[in-house]
Amino acid sequence: MAELKKRTREVLERLKSQEAQSKPKLENLSNLKKSSSNIQTTKKESNSISIYQIKLEKIINRLNELERKMKHGDNYFTHYWDYSNHCKEFIEALKEFEEFENTFVPQQLKNRIQDTKIKVQAHLNRKLPPSKNKSKDPDDFIGL
Repeated sequence: MAELKKRTREVLERLKSQEAQSKPKLENLSNLKKSSSNIQTTKKESNSISIYQIKLEKIINRLNELERKMKHGDNYFTHYWDYSNHCKEFIEALKEFEEFENTFVPQQLKNRIQDTKIKVQAHLNRKLPPSKNKSKDPDDFIGL
C-alpha cells in the first residue's frame, strides 16, 4: 500500500511540474500554421496535374468500373455498349494528351495508360465469333 501511495505521489508531482512549465503562446502557433500552409502550397504547385491527365484518369477509372460491372453485374450488354463508347473516348483523350502534354508525367500514370491502351486496343480489335447456327429458319434459332 505504501508503494502505491509513493507511485501516486510521483505521478501527481510530475503533473504539477508540467503545469508550472511555460505554455506556448497562441501567436507562435498562428505563425507556425501560416508557414506550414505556405509549404503546402509550394508542394501542390510542384505536383500540378494537367487537364489532360485528369481527363485520362477519369476515363481509365470509368473503364475499370465498367469492366467490373460487366464481370459481376447484370445488364452486360448495356455496360458493354458504355465500355465501347468509353474506349473511343480514351483513344481521343490519349491523342490529345500526346499532342499537347509537355510536362512531367508520373510513372504510375504512364503504367496505367499503357495497360489501359492494351486493353482498349484488344477490345476494339475483337470480332464477334461466327454464329453456330447456319440455318436461317427462325424455329431452328429458337431451339424448336
